[in-house]
Amino acid sequence: MSKNLAIKLRRNQILEYKIAGFTNQKIAETLNVSPSVVSSDIKASLQALEDSTSKNVDKMRVLTNARLENLLVPYYMKAVAVNDVGEFEGDIESAEFSRKILNDIRQLWGADLKKQDINIDARQQTVVWDKDESPNDLLEDKIKKYIARNNRITDKTGTDSN
Repeated sequence: MSKNLAIKLRRNQILEYKIAGFTNQKIAETLNVSPSVVSSDIKASLQALEDSTSKNVDKMRVLTNARLENLLVPYYMKAVAVNDVGEFEGDIESAEFSRKILNDIRQLWGADLKKQDINIDARQQTVVWDKDESPNDLLEDKIKKYIARNNRITDKTGTDSN
């Protein structure tokens, strides 16, 4: 028996014992190998399964993408159609169907952002002033508006809101 075949058989046995609920120590004792061999064989088997699954998913994604693109082309052409005079004659239903197909393609490739995926970092923002304005004038104006608003609130309630 070749060494590779022996390793594959041992890994299969280890996985069967693990699925049956054996601990790594018990599997090692049963198969007369070290617990580290059991751990590395489990890890290698799971990695091989993940790689195989990942390749199949990638193939399926490419095939689905090709199908969606083939479906998109005729509808998109109807949606953006222009007659001989240059007037727009696009079909609304084709445009809506094209939008749905494009949405499916975005989701297929994981490019469809959700609200929680968007993060605005305010630390990197800059303020640009008009040539005729100065920051001090704008700040003074904001302070005056704030005081005026607080005075209106105080006048309405009869007490100081602060």
